Amino acid sequence: MKELLKGNRGRSTYIIAEIGHAHRGNVNLALELIERCAVGGADAVKFQKRDPRTLFTSKFFNSPYESKYSFGRTYGIHREFLEPTLEMLEKANAKAHEYKLDFIVTPFDIASLTFCEKYLTVDAYKIASGDITNHILIEEIASKRKPLFCSCGAASLNEVDMAVKILKTNSGHFVLMYTYSEYPLKREHIFLGSIPFLKSRYELENIGYSCHSPDILVPRMAIDAGALFIEKHIKSDQSFQLNDDFHSILPEDLYLLRQPISVLPEFSGISWSGSMEINMGEMESRYKMGKSLYYKANLSKGTTISVDHLISLSPATGLPPYYLYQLLGKKLLKDVKEEQAVQVDDFSSSN
Repeated sequence: MKELLKGNRGRSTYIIAEIGHAHRGNVNLALELIERCAVGGADAVKFQKRDPRTLFTSKFFNSPYESKYSFGRTYGIHREFLEPTLEMLEKANAKAHEYKLDFIVTPFDIASLTFCEKYLTVDAYKIASGDITNHILIEEIASKRKPLFCSCGAASLNEVDMAVKILKTNSGHFVLMYTYSEYPLKREHIFLGSIPFLKSRYELENIGYSCHSPDILVPRMAIDAGALFIEKHIKSDQSFQLNDDFHSILPEDLYLLRQPISVLPEFSGISWSGSMEINMGEMESRYKMGKSLYYKANLSKGTTISVDHLISLSPATGLPPYYLYQLLGKKLLKDVKEEQAVQVDDFSSSN
């Protein structure tokens, strides 16, 4: 995998600088951050691409967002403000390649993936934890035959099993990124034993770690636990103007991720120890960033469900997207409304 990513430069650990929303909607700041990441020793920079108008339910899009870190009066407007423009992404793409950094994008929907393929030269894609249940999106991204990273936070072990099976079938080269979807990560949730566990369970050498801790100690521990790839959020300064700033480091400090530390604490157990279920500490992230199936329009009792009736949207309040094919051909037991989350009891078990 690493030899396919030109930015690795022969290093033993591949460092991804997650720029995320650190650009604050400013093109010049985005370009400055890329330069600083290169100086700091990153191998790649990563951006995110989404369409908030079609990604969220209208209720979720219009929900008040009154946090002091908000850039808009509703959650959707806040997200739109931070969404990178075509100009930003094109210039960032060119700047990354100028500094011999790989350019990675997380597309949150198929429209964003199509956008990236049309306008950008993307070296690798990332599947966010919230989309590990979105098998259609995973298959579409894998079909591009580019190196692929897939985070497995806020997922049951069964859901990780299903995603890995799809990736092994459809993608020639992928990295499974362990993460715990909590922002910032609490000390009691540093389950770095999950890294060797995932390597063994799926017989994969390419296991990475997507870090949400506020320091460099935890990702250093992850490297000692066997992570070959580290994704770390970066911030532009110490002013704490974004939620992400609390689990980010300055670009200039990325080199510290590769520095040996004389004494490291023991890394703890695995996330799924004794259970295949989703961890309670990740439920808020799963709700906010995950997806569920929703009805595209008002439908009457007795309607036979087809693919045109359902859509995957955030937040995750109903059945995960991988239920789509199981629902096709089933008949509704009740009337349902547009943007109503799909539930098991909407259908007869005998359908």
